[in-house]
Amino acid sequence: MVYTLFKFLHVAGAIVWVGGVITLTVLNARLAAGGDGAGQAAVARASGALGRIMVGPAALLTLVAGVTAAGIGGSMGALWTTYGFAGILVSMGLGSTVIRRTTTALQTALAEPAAAGANLAALRTRLTGLNLFNVFVLLSVVAAMVFKPTL
Repeated sequence: MVYTLFKFLHVAGAIVWVGGVITLTVLNARLAAGGDGAGQAAVARASGALGRIMVGPAALLTLVAGVTAAGIGGSMGALWTTYGFAGILVSMGLGSTVIRRTTTALQTALAEPAAAGANLAALRTRLTGLNLFNVFVLLSVVAAMVFKPTL
């Protein structure tokens, strides 16, 4: 029963986390492609808040519940759990550092579009690339959790 509870919390946290990251990635990419500076500035502002109140806590819940479930279930140290933990840490690291900094820089550039020039396009491209890489990492972790590869 305890294992099932932590497994549920792990999966629920992952749903919120991965869904939030994918949603923000799609929104940012569409607004960047359309050149909608006002819309992208609003999404950039909302991204920071969403990261702090939803995506970040969901990532932490996923990690804690996953470690607990793996410990209870006896799968700690299996290739798929090790890969999952590594992927979680990579994604959390990306989101809390380089993606956050790029989003903040983009927000600043969007506030002064005349001064930003080519930098604005580079920031949009960089943020889209970072977000897509993060989505790839997260989906590869989900695949590892489903297929449970071993050596």
